[in-house]
Amino acid sequence: MKHNNLSSKEAQQKQKDCGKNILPAEKTAPALRVFLLQFANPLVYALLFAGSISILLQKYFDIALIFSVVLINAITGFIQENKTQKTLEALKKMVKPEAKVLRDNKKKKIESSELVPGDIVFLTAGDRVPADGKILESASLSVNEALLTGESEAVQKQKQDNVYMGSTVSYGRAIMIVENIGYCTKIGEIAKSLRETDQPQTTLQIRLEDLTKKLIIISIFLSAMIFFVGFLTGRDFLEMVELSAVILVAIIPEALLIVITLVLVLAMRESLKRKALIRKILAAETLGSVTTICTDKTGTLTEGIMKVIKSDFGNTENSLFAMCLCNDTNDNVETALWDYLKSFKGFNPQIVFEKHERISEIPFDSRRKFMATANFFPESKKYSLFVKGAPEIILSMSKISTSKKKIISEKINLWAEKGIKILALASKKFRKQKQKTFLKI
Repeated sequence: MKHNNLSSKEAQQKQKDCGKNILPAEKTAPALRVFLLQFANPLVYALLFAGSISILLQKYFDIALIFSVVLINAITGFIQENKTQKTLEALKKMVKPEAKVLRDNKKKKIESSELVPGDIVFLTAGDRVPADGKILESASLSVNEALLTGESEAVQKQKQDNVYMGSTVSYGRAIMIVENIGYCTKIGEIAKSLRETDQPQTTLQIRLEDLTKKLIIISIFLSAMIFFVGFLTGRDFLEMVELSAVILVAIIPEALLIVITLVLVLAMRESLKRKALIRKILAAETLGSVTTICTDKTGTLTEGIMKVIKSDFGNTENSLFAMCLCNDTNDNVETALWDYLKSFKGFNPQIVFEKHERISEIPFDSRRKFMATANFFPESKKYSLFVKGAPEIILSMSKISTSKKKIISEKINLWAEKGIKILALASKKFRKQKQKTFLKI
């Protein structure tokens, strides 16, 4: 089908009117601001106060020690945060998503940021949807919208359905027309709301502020008490002022600030070894304060990708055939099974699939909760039925003893308690004349 597409000149004009197809990005703080923010700490304020008193008392060693600690702390924090910021910027420059579009009646690849409303975009399996739009044509299209909905299961899409920026084409192909770009997309609205969210103080900041207030109150109280006791007992006035000021400075723990900063820097580096890039030093402490993480069973807090992590086969060979032949690789679960088959030495799922002809099938649907296929095995000239689906459905169809069903059910419940998505497999050999009987499940 022919679609009306934009010319390069029209696209340039629209880009001037609508802007680029990019999400609202947080403005990078200047290096000087990042450095000055290292001093925004209640404990730093207390040390600077103590340093000021040391200047009045001409205690040069204390002056050098206090201001050195404050400066070293600021430099350490600045270097670490600046290095992280540069790493993030480098990662962003490495990723330049492209889109296949129809412009000037020709198919071409352009950067996704150059898309404008009205562009015709071609989507195939593995592509990331580059903007919000509407489907004009589709063929067996399934889209993973985990980034927006949190659900790892792919959603089937048809003509006139909407697709959204950030989602991924799991299966099939489509042609879409761009309707919204950048901050006008669904994901753009989420990004804008996140930028407007207030950031409360971390647990460490709250505790340091509380500690600083207590230290100042205690130091002022003790200094005042020493001053009045000394003055009332006949000591020299200026001598007692100096002694009280020394006590005031001595109570402030100079080393505490730099110890806290070094510990947090080490935590950031340890996190980086585990592939977690922390942007701000205080975030390391916030992460360390987490005691409970609440999530659903979809696994979208990780990669949003299904993987086979446990298996228990009654007959390994039949189970491998069931995963391979009763499989269309059109959703995350079937793709995960296909990838799992590749881990078995000597088993090539593509060759096995092509070699064993599918003579009949029952497609999966949410009502039946299973899929079944009948395949011909040329090496033995026999036929086999393979079924995969919800464990309770497959068990109810299986002709096994009650005691064995009980054992299997107990294992299913045990795995389900760990949040694992469970899939059951079954197989049966049959004669060709009974094919229709077996497929009336």
